[in-house]
Amino acid sequence: MGQLDWTQKVYRLRKLPHHITSAEEAAELLSKALDVLAVDAVVYSLANTCNRLESPPSKVATLQLKSSPRGAQGGLKWIRYSRYVNA
Repeated sequence: MGQLDWTQKVYRLRKLPHHITSAEEAAELLSKALDVLAVDAVVYSLANTCNRLESPPSKVATLQLKSSPRGAQGGLKWIRYSRYVNA
């Protein structure tokens, strides 16, 4: 199995906490969760979700990684972000 090239894909990150208000904050949270530098998590867009059942609504981001996350070399690894919200 070949090495996954994380830098060639654009990802959608859903269920970001509602208090994230900027691309920089989203990149910082993602960098902690994936163990990459914040500058290597490039967030292109950040928006509220359209789910009317969420109160407050969560956020969704479009992003690209400029380096491979440590510990996720074999493929996509699902990470709970809740432990990083207050970090």
